[in-house]
Amino acid sequence: MYKALLLALSASVAFSAQAEEQKEYLTQDFYVGGNLSSYSLEGNSGASFGAHVGAKNIYNERFILGGEFIIAGYGSSDFEKDQGATEQYSIAGNIPLGVRIDAGNALNVDLYGLLGYKVLFLDGASDDYIKGVSFGAGADLDFNHWALGLQFTRTEYDYEISDNSIMLKGSYKFSF
Repeated sequence: MYKALLLALSASVAFSAQAEEQKEYLTQDFYVGGNLSSYSLEGNSGASFGAHVGAKNIYNERFILGGEFIIAGYGSSDFEKDQGATEQYSIAGNIPLGVRIDAGNALNVDLYGLLGYKVLFLDGASDDYIKGVSFGAGADLDFNHWALGLQFTRTEYDYEISDNSIMLKGSYKFSF
């Protein structure tokens, strides 16, 4: 799985280098925002909140390749009651790859798949953190300077622990 992540990062650099040669075909969006998630960690549910920063390269006004960094804090959950450990916070990096659909003058719809890596920090467990590969899908309503999105991700952590998460995110966008 790590080889797939390395391959995706390599492809990202290659596509960016090609787009630099043909700037008229490249649009870049940088965004910052907040997010709220509902998750299930080993069948135990909870909620988290956080912030994210990212960038999307849009090639030929259609194809999307980007990068995203997310940090989230966790509230109390059933996992704490069941496992005796508390989720503290998580750090995740994702690579969205997808397509942009033009829905009018001030609205685009971005549909994408995600590949990433996530580290969840714990308190009260034998290890201070667990880490794993994430994959999922998302959709964003992309307005002129704002975006509203929904993402589903699944993370396969160490020790055969899995996490399913649905995130609602709002972003302020800077276009170049």
